[in-house]
Amino acid sequence: MEKKFNLIAGIFIILFFLMILIITSTMKIQPGTWESESDSTLRITLYPDDTFESSIYGNGTYAVQKTGVTLHSNTDITLTVIRKPLKLVLYDRQSQNYFYPANTDLKK
Repeated sequence: MEKKFNLIAGIFIILFFLMILIITSTMKIQPGTWESESDSTLRITLYPDDTFESSIYGNGTYAVQKTGVTLHSNTDITLTVIRKPLKLVLYDRQSQNYFYPANTDLKK
């Protein structure tokens, strides 16, 4: 009886973590404000009309790909999407900044 319980408990634990992985893999980059992990004054605001404002990269348009976000302004900057459990993070390889979602309430 105890072996059956352990087997069923093990299956539920595996299913739980599998669901977290599936949910994380299907998450998409949402418009909103993304703040730097190291400095809260460094922000990127992505708008639904594919434009962005940023204190570090200026203004321009953006394009979302599966593995990153490309910011088109004076120079093209690609931010890599890092998937953490139930969370997305944008990473800039050049400045080595991590950006986390701050909010999704947009008024433009």
